[in-house]
Amino acid sequence: HIYYLKKYADEDYGPFLSEERHFIENLSALISGVASREALKDLIHSNTERLKELKGINTTSQILKRSKTLEEALPKICKILPPSFQYPEHTVVRIKYNKETYTCPNFYETPWSIVQYFNSASNKRGVIEVFYTKEFPELDEGPFLKEERNLLVNMAGLISGRAVKDLFSKLQKMNVERLKELDAINHTSKIIEEGNTVDETLMRICHILPASWQYPKHTACRIVFEGKEYRTPNFEDTEWMQSEQIAT
Repeated sequence: HIYYLKKYADEDYGPFLSEERHFIENLSALISGVASREALKDLIHSNTERLKELKGINTTSQILKRSKTLEEALPKICKILPPSFQYPEHTVVRIKYNKETYTCPNFYETPWSIVQYFNSASNKRGVIEVFYTKEFPELDEGPFLKEERNLLVNMAGLISGRAVKDLFSKLQKMNVERLKELDAINHTSKIIEEGNTVDETLMRICHILPASWQYPKHTACRIVFEGKEYRTPNFEDTEWMQSEQIAT
């Protein structure tokens, strides 16, 4: 059980984020042993991919701020985009804008692509094209993840100059939350692998969890397992709570 010790604004699940809902589900599976080593690797991989995408958005914003013109920024954006995708060593990028074409090094066109159009602040149309240079398994959109589509949509928004302030605020928050969750998953996994007693293991996990929520100073944790309770020192039963069952 995770409790907030004071009232906060409503998010996706009361005051809790949807990412926190998924996080507590993953933690429960990890603690109960339902999550296999392979599932844990997939979870860490997923979080790592999101962080790569957020870094790409952040770098793009810096390039746009420092560039005098869009024509100056676009070649640089081509070069920094490949690391934001799943297979950076097999990713190439082309951006077409205002009758000009910009590409990353070693660019060539392939059948495996994802495309996103944009309009500049001066209402000139452009397009971002990302290609994989070899065939990969089918995912959400050909070999590309739905999150990679969202990345390009956000890129297009940045280039066109729309919703910049709101986007950065949201992305900064996402970045911080992802890092906290990834750290907690890694930390929890290591605690479990140490092979200590159940009491010691669950107490240590209980103490590290509040740091992974939005408001760690006002977050308390209680784990109930086989008739025993493990609590953080600041524990208090409040109305702002989310919970997940641990399978036995």
